[in-house]
Amino acid sequence: MSSTASESEPLDPDQQLPSSETASDATESTEPAQLSLDVVYDILKNTRRRRVLHFLHEEDGDGTTLGDLAERIAAVENDKPRAQLDAQERKRVYVGLYQCHLPRMDDAGVVDFDGDRGTVELGSHSAQVYDHLESAEDDSEPEDWSTYYALYGIGGVLTGLALAWGAPAAAQLFVVGLLVAGAVVLSAAHLLTERP
Repeated sequence: MSSTASESEPLDPDQQLPSSETASDATESTEPAQLSLDVVYDILKNTRRRRVLHFLHEEDGDGTTLGDLAERIAAVENDKPRAQLDAQERKRVYVGLYQCHLPRMDDAGVVDFDGDRGTVELGSHSAQVYDHLESAEDDSEPEDWSTYYALYGIGGVLTGLALAWGAPAAAQLFVVGLLVAGAVVLSAAHLLTERP
């Protein structure tokens, strides 16, 4: 018998696997690795790809056909009901999804796209990308605090002018105190709503 075991010989059950091969390593390899932020943002930078994610999430993970997805996106892009779309409007979106967007999303694992069957489903990385999309949309419309401050300032100026025309000193101090307290409350509200 040679000093090296041949490939046909069974493994000795008493032999241990090398320390790098542990059970936890085996289970970790079955979980998909997280996408890099560059890939996530590359997927999300295109409006059609964002719409694909939205529409697939509306389907609750059931998936859809490429034709249905193209028709829904074309209706949004052309601002008309699906029944009023012409063939050219449908085809333009269909070709773009088929040739560019869905293969790119499939390569990243965001969708599972079967071009032969024409089906599209959420992929293993869809939740990660959709989380970024939702958080970006939540942050996209911050409150316009400048309007609140401007209105408060105008109110303060008008009140000051009214007081300057002969109000007693006690009334003037009371109004100034109210204006200062209002500014503190407005600033505190602004600070609390802007915190993450």
